Amino acid sequence: MERTYEVRLSPFPWSLSDGLQILQTYSKMAAKKKASILCFPETFLPGSWEKNQIPRI
Repeated sequence: MERTYEVRLSPFPWSLSDGLQILQTYSKMAAKKKASILCFPETFLPGSWEKNQIPRI
């Protein structure tokens, strides 16, 4: 069974709508390549986490 791996860096989204557009673009690209897995870090979408929830060290 042949496996192909591809790793890409996405541009940093400066707004929630920008981040959603990037997600849509990369999702379409992955679908065309029949990707099994598409991963983004949980902090990828601006505003999807609260500053106050970040642990202070």
